[in-house]
Amino acid sequence: MNEARRPTTEFTSKLLKQPEEPWKKGGLTHEQLVQGARSHIRKIQAIEIDILNSNKVRSPEAILHSRLLMEWHHGRPKDPVRTSFFENLTLAWDAIAFDRYPFLSQESSVAAYVLEGYSTQTGGRTIALPYPEQVQILDAFAEAADIPHKPGRTEIPIPDNVFRRNEIGAQLLEEEERRKPIR
Repeated sequence: MNEARRPTTEFTSKLLKQPEEPWKKGGLTHEQLVQGARSHIRKIQAIEIDILNSNKVRSPEAILHSRLLMEWHHGRPKDPVRTSFFENLTLAWDAIAFDRYPFLSQESSVAAYVLEGYSTQTGGRTIALPYPEQVQILDAFAEAADIPHKPGRTEIPIPDNVFRRNEIGAQLLEEEERRKPIR
């Protein structure tokens, strides 16, 4: 990285704080939430390109995954209501975005881990969204990231691929081994 362009910690933290994020304000229309999510995606991709000197940017679903994880963990342990709100929202997001994450990527690995843990803990295969705001945010994020999703759902199924990761991974390794030339 070019040291002359390296941002200071203070500069970077100011860029990433983003107090204008509309989904935190509440009472916004679906269109406003979608625009807020798209603005956040563009801003992070611009940071990845310009400040980090990267020619590869993360996908919208990966950026929103990271943002939701940060929100989920931000309230711990001081604010259990906030933590629970963002935990369920993050789990629901990972459930609808899971098949879009590259196999064995950081996002798919974290998502599989937390979704399997949630399923084991609750004994269920769906994530409940008890707050209308969670449903509104999930719907807006899905639209912003172009993820097919039926709007208004309060129960989000965990995809079967989450539970088949090891099986799928073994199949991919087997195929790779078959493609290798015999020496």
